[in-house]
Amino acid sequence: MRRLFAIFILLLMLPGLALSQGYDAVMDTSGDAGRLTFRFIAMDTTNGEKAGDAAVVTSPDGKVMVIDAGEPTAAPHVVRALEAMGVTAIDALVLSHPHVDHVGGMPALLRAFEVKAAYASQLDYDTSYTRDFLRALDEEGIALTRLARGDALPFGEEVSVSVLSPGETIEYYDKYPEGSTQFINDLSLVLMIEYRGTKALFSGDLYTLGERAVLDLGDSVDADLFKVNHHGDKTSSGKSWREAVSPAVAVITHNALADMRVPQQFEREGAAVYHTFLNGSVRVRTEGGGVLEAVTEK
Repeated sequence: MRRLFAIFILLLMLPGLALSQGYDAVMDTSGDAGRLTFRFIAMDTTNGEKAGDAAVVTSPDGKVMVIDAGEPTAAPHVVRALEAMGVTAIDALVLSHPHVDHVGGMPALLRAFEVKAAYASQLDYDTSYTRDFLRALDEEGIALTRLARGDALPFGEEVSVSVLSPGETIEYYDKYPEGSTQFINDLSLVLMIEYRGTKALFSGDLYTLGERAVLDLGDSVDADLFKVNHHGDKTSSGKSWREAVSPAVAVITHNALADMRVPQQFEREGAAVYHTFLNGSVRVRTEGGGVLEAVTEK
């Protein structure tokens, strides 16, 4: 009953529900040409674990970027979405950070599609999941390009992708990777994607400490579209961060409700909030000028 009550309250809170048009509409690419399009993939797992993040970004000239690929058993949802879009090649496969709910689905994508380039930060984290990722890259003959603050990721003719964090040098603490969950999350890639004056921010699973570190670097993180870090959990989205980003549209990707307050805070501050647990997959398009068009599956 508590779960049903929580869902009911969040349903009242999310303004995007009136725009629901079904899965096929979200994956329909017929209107992508000339627009920067983001698809946030709703996923679930077969083992009850967190499904994680997966977003597909399509440039106005048809380039395809995938940011994260979810937990291993969630990967079929990403494959299904890409196949529904008619994708045969991924121009840029980007790993925000090497936790299982972001890196776990990468091998499935590498084996199902032609991947032209793969990217990650400088952070090293040795687990069976990261070894599977590196092994799949090696099997497919794809080099992993390491990104750092100040780098620009090529993505079509008119779209800029800037790396705001982390830096090139990672300072590991004694006994790493023991107790490293927050350490790794706070070293998530922070990407600013811009097209004709419209900005979108991706920041992995930053905690509030990581948010403050990014803000201290002095770069603007103001964005029209924001993929809410750490799945909308209370570990993240501090007030100073929310004010600095100040999104018109905030999307939370999770197969559960991590926290009720975070989406409510964004909504109270003027954002249209979409949550894949409730809305299913979400498509956001822009022709530029800060104008966004959102369509949801549910």
